[in-house]
Amino acid sequence: ITKFIEQARLFAAAKEATKSFWTKHSIQEGASALTSTSPFRYIADTGIVAAEHHEGTMQESIDLHSWTGMSIQRAVNNIQNSLQKGLAFLGTVGSTSPFIGLFGTVWGIYHALTA
Repeated sequence: ITKFIEQARLFAAAKEATKSFWTKHSIQEGASALTSTSPFRYIADTGIVAAEHHEGTMQESIDLHSWTGMSIQRAVNNIQNSLQKGLAFLGTVGSTSPFIGLFGTVWGIYHALTA
């Protein structure tokens, strides 16, 4: 249930980001139009900071587009990792629960036969 709510919030934030971000005249205006807790605000801010810090000898070794793209991809990966937290435990519980139910059934039949 918790993961469902988390996904629903993300989809709502995506709809809100689509409406507010892409209608602005600049990236800074678009980012400031997003709520501060939105994961899309985090991605936009990461891209803005990466573009602002692309300077000096870094310009010679990597172009601005690649640098900004890598930073944004890293931000997306961070958000994906936070969404995946707890899924291993959920999978383990989900895969063992039929066996626990079967054990309870066998235990009940055993007690019914011994009584």
